Amino acid sequence: MNVISSPLELVQLLVGYQPPAVLRAASQLGLFDALTDQPQPVSEIANQLAVDSSNLNTLLAALHQLGLVSISGDGFAATPFTFGHLRSNSDLDMVIKKEAFFAEAWLGLDEVIRSGRPILAPWKERLHTQSDQTKEFLYALDALARFTGPALAELPELVPGRILDVGGGLGTYARMLAEAGSTMVLVDLPEVIDLARSHLADLPNGTVELVAADIFSEPACGIETESVDAALVSHMLHD
Repeated sequence: MNVISSPLELVQLLVGYQPPAVLRAASQLGLFDALTDQPQPVSEIANQLAVDSSNLNTLLAALHQLGLVSISGDGFAATPFTFGHLRSNSDLDMVIKKEAFFAEAWLGLDEVIRSGRPILAPWKERLHTQSDQTKEFLYALDALARFTGPALAELPELVPGRILDVGGGLGTYARMLAEAGSTMVLVDLPEVIDLARSHLADLPNGTVELVAADIFSEPACGIETESVDAALVSHMLHD
């Protein structure tokens, strides 16, 4: 455990929201789409986005400090990483939008503790009432898993073996582990399993078994503990 021992350390924690806020603003404004690999004057970028030039200059300067924008003379350009990874609907753009959504919910933490009621409706309910939003969330988790998943395939606890993927979403981890040599059992809610089925349709039969169940009402999901070698639980307890 890291023990805070100075005011400066606490201040550094308090300002930690600023870089994510910069990324969220750039994503929401479409700034990463407007930037090219060649320097452009801030006035030209502002005209494209129909935003205030002076404030955009401040945002671009912040992105420069984060290492995502380069400056040449009086022009701003995307770095190779930004140009290749942060345009609209890219994997990382979806992750930025997902985290921005949850950041707003976290700002209500005091009210959650005071009232005992969650800010967000339960995930199972949102699958029905906010289907477009929940699909975007699942696609963002799919994108995130493509970055974090390869390391899992190197763990001897997970490969080879028969592995239970609890709340496995669209099956990104299940795919990676199956391709590495494991047999997978993916459990999620029926609505999610329907989406996962199409995402995993190209895998050989028998490599990923799909089980539609609610683990909160059916903890065992009809699966014998002895029938699997390990269980994987990741990015599931969002609410």
